[in-house]
Amino acid sequence: MRGWTFAITGIAVLMGGFILWIVRGTPIIPLKTAEIEGSWSGPNGGHIEVRPDGSAELQHIENVFTRCAEPDENQPSDVYSGPATWKFDTFPDESPGIRFDYRVPGDSNLCSIYLAVRDRKGGRGYITHDGARYKRTPAEAG
Repeated sequence: MRGWTFAITGIAVLMGGFILWIVRGTPIIPLKTAEIEGSWSGPNGGHIEVRPDGSAELQHIENVFTRCAEPDENQPSDVYSGPATWKFDTFPDESPGIRFDYRVPGDSNLCSIYLAVRDRKGGRGYITHDGARYKRTPAEAG
């Protein structure tokens, strides 16, 4: 009987350690500027130019909140194109990535979108608010 108690206790300790490892997760390795700078191309003409100085240019980013879209008769009301700044940031429950902040002309509200980077080596990521997939072409040296 004593052998069974020892075996059950051992299994419980191992399971507890495994559960703790799963809950804590694996450590998140921070992104580097070299892993995100360059041109990111997405669906329907979506394009993001990420510069190492913290500036960015967003083109045809779809499904943004209406108050965060650029009023323009030539594009839908849920699309933004224009300048932005970026910072390393992680949207809750997503891969590490970058946050783009911008203001629509004539509006003082700060708007943000997140690009989660799933594949650092392959340069693949997605916009967290709609899942649009983006692929990076690294910036040319020089």
